[in-house]
Amino acid sequence: MLMQYEYMFFDLAVAERFAVAVQRLGLPVRVEGDEQISVCIPEALATAYQAELEALYDKYFFGEQAALVEQAHDDFSAAGIQIQLQDGRYTTVMMAPDIMNRLLSVFSVEELNQFMHEVARAIETPNGGGSICELVRRQKTSS
Repeated sequence: MLMQYEYMFFDLAVAERFAVAVQRLGLPVRVEGDEQISVCIPEALATAYQAELEALYDKYFFGEQAALVEQAHDDFSAAGIQIQLQDGRYTTVMMAPDIMNRLLSVFSVEELNQFMHEVARAIETPNGGGSICELVRRQKTSS
């Protein structure tokens, strides 16, 4: 089975503009889906272009698509952010557009991505729990 990265969109025109930008990097893409559109890129190729792909996705998903959500809030019932897991796979955290818009009114896209990645890391690699003081104390004694 061919592994691939999937970038999710809710608007075909935005997904196609993202696909064209990815093709300009020299990567093959496939656009599929109706209501939830995926732009698929072979994993082996996408890994080498991860930073460029994330920047493009931020531009098209959080820029253009977020503007569409603002314009036609009732037409969309979800927004999301993609998180890379420790094993290299990506997952999309879905949320209501009004929550995403509130988050983006306070955090930059980069800050929100960093926050979500930190949450994912804490879930994937539990630290034993406890208060912040207990966590800091355990870190100091293990160093």
